Amino acid sequence: MTRTTTQPPKIRQRDLQIISMLLVQVLTVTICILPISLSKLYQTLTMSMTTKSPLRLAIEGFIFQSAAIVSYINNSVIFFIYTLSGKIFRQELLRILRRQSSLKSSMQQTTRTIMRIQDIQ
Repeated sequence: MTRTTTQPPKIRQRDLQIISMLLVQVLTVTICILPISLSKLYQTLTMSMTTKSPLRLAIEGFIFQSAAIVSYINNSVIFFIYTLSGKIFRQELLRILRRQSSLKSSMQQTTRTIMRIQDIQ
């Protein structure tokens, strides 16, 4: 006997959002890491060549540095992926920012009260 369980629609929708965010992130990581991987592979395969011209060494260095920059972009893009593709992430981010704002306003009120007490003394 097999039992089938059905999840509520809200849970399924959240799971689909998280899966889509994960797939976009995996795709982005792959695209951003692939150039530096290929560059390192090329450098490793051509390491045994003893007569590389200075121009060739400069070009290889430039390609490697460009690939490294692309790999760094991956770390900053992840935030935007979450923000643009995930409703859950946006809701949590807004909730945290609202809480931060309310904490800031309560701290300002406390500071004003302390300053008034000091003025009275």
